Amino acid sequence: MIEVEVKYRVSKEDADRIASNVLSIGGIFMGEEVQEDIYFQHPSRNFMLTDEALRVRYVGDRAEVTYKGPRIDLKSKTREEIRVKVGDFDGTVLLLEKLGFLQVAKIVKKRKTYQLGETFLHLDYINNLGFFVEIESIAEDEREVEKKRDELLIKAEELGIPTDGFELKSYLEIILENEGATARQDSRINPHLKSQGKLK
Repeated sequence: MIEVEVKYRVSKEDADRIASNVLSIGGIFMGEEVQEDIYFQHPSRNFMLTDEALRVRYVGDRAEVTYKGPRIDLKSKTREEIRVKVGDFDGTVLLLEKLGFLQVAKIVKKRKTYQLGETFLHLDYINNLGFFVEIESIAEDEREVEKKRDELLIKAEELGIPTDGFELKSYLEIILENEGATARQDSRINPHLKSQGKLK
């Protein structure tokens, strides 16, 4: 599965307005939830150097492990994703730690989800980071990525999402950057992205 995604940083006022715009054009409110994400570093290779991510997510009584491969599009947050549902969040975290994986960060966000046809829109709030809008779709293979991405950019414009808030960094990258991480390997900032001008 290839998840094609574009993300924007917005104000609370923009987030409320965008939610209204989604509903006004036929979008469906799918619900609100609190997501607790724990990100891990591989014991023998630096995921930030390889542009990968491993996450365990807990939502209510559900948990899943997600592997994210390197980005395959320079103009969006598009990656291959592999998701596996698990029954025991704490046990999964402990298992990874016993295998040598190290916790990098914990991110808790409040998420409202809307559906527009085959497109999903997420309104996220993260403490100390603020509000974000993510619009995503699924591409069957890499040949569909550019088309899907352009469709999402058009949809964002139709919904009145301010383009000056366009964001290529992941929440993990933003949080580590805000914590004062540097470009050395131990800081876990992604030099792959920095070399492409995505990190300043």
